[in-house]
Amino acid sequence: PRTRPTSRGQSLSALRAQSSAMNYILYGSRGSGSLAIELALSEAGVPFRVEDTSIEGAAQRSEWFSAINPQRKVPALLTPQGETLTESAAILLSLDERHREAALLPPAGTPERAQALRWLLFISSEIYPLIEVIDYPERFEASPGTADATRALAKAKWRDRWLLLERAIAGAPWLLSGGFCLVDLYIAVISRWPSGDKEYRAEWLPTRAPRVEALARAVAERTACKAVWQGHFPSPSAPPAASELEPPATRASPPAAASPPPAASPATRASPPEGLPFHILDVFTTGRPMSGNQLLVVEDRNDTLSTEAMQQIAAEIGFAESAFVRSPTGGCAATVRIFTTDAEVPQAGHPIIGLSEVVGSGVDASEFAMMTNKGRAASGGGGDCERRPLHTPQA
Repeated sequence: PRTRPTSRGQSLSALRAQSSAMNYILYGSRGSGSLAIELALSEAGVPFRVEDTSIEGAAQRSEWFSAINPQRKVPALLTPQGETLTESAAILLSLDERHREAALLPPAGTPERAQALRWLLFISSEIYPLIEVIDYPERFEASPGTADATRALAKAKWRDRWLLLERAIAGAPWLLSGGFCLVDLYIAVISRWPSGDKEYRAEWLPTRAPRVEALARAVAERTACKAVWQGHFPSPSAPPAASELEPPATRASPPAAASPPPAASPATRASPPEGLPFHILDVFTTGRPMSGNQLLVVEDRNDTLSTEAMQQIAAEIGFAESAFVRSPTGGCAATVRIFTTDAEVPQAGHPIIGLSEVVGSGVDASEFAMMTNKGRAASGGGGDCERRPLHTPQA
């Protein structure tokens, strides 16, 4: 059951006494990371009570909640032993250890458990923290006025890391080929974020990470999870059923009786203008062609593209980042500009490596510099990067 927060003004010792008498008490907010804990408790079949600690109402930032979790973040779990547990991954692992009969994770010492732990901690350390940057970029901006660029970079990293997890899903539909485990709950919940990014939820995730989407739908339909899930994601916020998802090939197609839309004119097409060479590169390939992070590099050394045109090209290509080589300035070999599908960013790691491959090929020096919006970026040229011959270069 979910209740109103009745713990305000109570001492921590009184709350622990309640937990001992009533089993687990979970402090969480709808749609937050606490849902993964709530689902795991339901799967384990143990009694618990949920205390709403609304993030929208900033309840987690209040003084009464700081006595439960000094970090003032949800989830927090009071155990029957009187302990306070925080950090989603730690809580999930503790529930598995204390309720082995529920088989929330594979047995200790097995290869399956090792993989489950690998991806549980990957989500906890590489994906989960990005949501705070996306939702509150002003907390992380390097200088005033860079919040939008900070958010755009975090959103690009968010998508890159989901693609890594997409490739790791070995079951149908679960993470492990051997079947369901609690990491599936964690994946399903966090894949619903960020709630305000409709394009990510409606288009990007189903088409670019269909196994993640299928896994989330399967979790939502599990017997132990269904009622809990619907309490957090009632229709239409819940993952759509397979029948509700249009196949990518037919999405946005006109009705049969309608006239086809006119073809886009060359002046409005979001692609590099004729005569500008461009390259598609794979960065961080570790020697494996057609792997790593995709990057578009357009050579616009005469500065013919406007900022708007560069943004349109980046959005149309759809890679995490696209980069543009511009005319030299400040003694650098080239000026470079980097765009995600949503916004320009001052600098980013794998675009700099890819740009070094392109810019360095025309520089007669072992070391050179490129000018970014963040300042000079030194490079020794190349890196863990491969060009795709079938795409490089084209006009």
